[in-house]
Amino acid sequence: MRDRLKSDRLLGAGSYDPATGVYTVTGTLADVTAAAAALRFIPTRHQASLGQAVATDLSVQAQDSAGGMSPTLVIRVTAAATNTVPTVRNAAPGQPVTPGAPVRLFTGLLLQDADAGQSETLTIQFSDPAIGTLSGAGPGHINPATGAFTSTGTPAALMAEAGRLLFTAGQSTAGEAFETITINDGAGGVARDISVIVTSASTPPSLPAAPQLLTGPPPTNSVIVNPASANLLAGTNGRDAYFIDGNASGSHWDTLVGFTGADTVVLWGFEPGRSVLTWSDSDGPPGHAGRTLRVSIPGTGGTSSLTFAGLAASDTNRFAISAGRFNGLGYLSITAPP
Repeated sequence: MRDRLKSDRLLGAGSYDPATGVYTVTGTLADVTAAAAALRFIPTRHQASLGQAVATDLSVQAQDSAGGMSPTLVIRVTAAATNTVPTVRNAAPGQPVTPGAPVRLFTGLLLQDADAGQSETLTIQFSDPAIGTLSGAGPGHINPATGAFTSTGTPAALMAEAGRLLFTAGQSTAGEAFETITINDGAGGVARDISVIVTSASTPPSLPAAPQLLTGPPPTNSVIVNPASANLLAGTNGRDAYFIDGNASGSHWDTLVGFTGADTVVLWGFEPGRSVLTWSDSDGPPGHAGRTLRVSIPGTGGTSSLTFAGLAASDTNRFAISAGRFNGLGYLSITAPP
């Protein structure tokens, strides 16, 4: 491939032949000078190995209308090949796993390197080797002492190999762990820390175990809502607190009646950065329609729907909504104004 010349604008009768690499322009001295000043030289990528350079000579010659020819001016341009650090993308955070159940954590991993022909080294290591084990590698190697996986190859080959890896959490482990994914092309690298949530059961902690999830006065009525296809939750005259298990399989629909006065609903199974929230108006069961929130639950593939009976967007827009993790479980908290 040839290096290229490019003009930012059209001046005079200038023309460029990409086949020969010759640029020609005719006009007044001012036009020709301006046309030459607008030209940019674009070196062809990957002409030299990393750390090496390639030189290109540009010959410049001018001829006037009387046939007079200037001496040829040679301008040498040297382009040095520098390293571009590879990248790691699409490493999903907060992936839920169950002890003893193998899961593929890296099927969507995207490894890229702008430098052509690079050989990369991929390393995957957990912050605590006791959290679980990796298996199913090849041709890479898993260190039995540290549990770290290492392999070398092209980005495409490494992505395919990472997609075959299985992670199995230990039976006695629970909580949040971190895996570090590192890719290095020999001249530079990048590392990403990704969280993994290990939980042995989908039952959320009871209210006394999560006091920091509620703000303001203590509730007068606390309810742990068992998984069901549909629940009608009728409020009391005091402050109500509902804890809904969204981690159970399937989709669920809960309708909250009289959700006012600092009432709070906590939905377990919400994953910050992964769950999708969708609001709709006047939805829900007959006689109790209202503003409805649908929440995708990544751990089960299902959806949890919350209908706030009798409320409109002007009401739900005043809700205090927060999300986070408690004891390794993701949650979404919604509180009505006092």
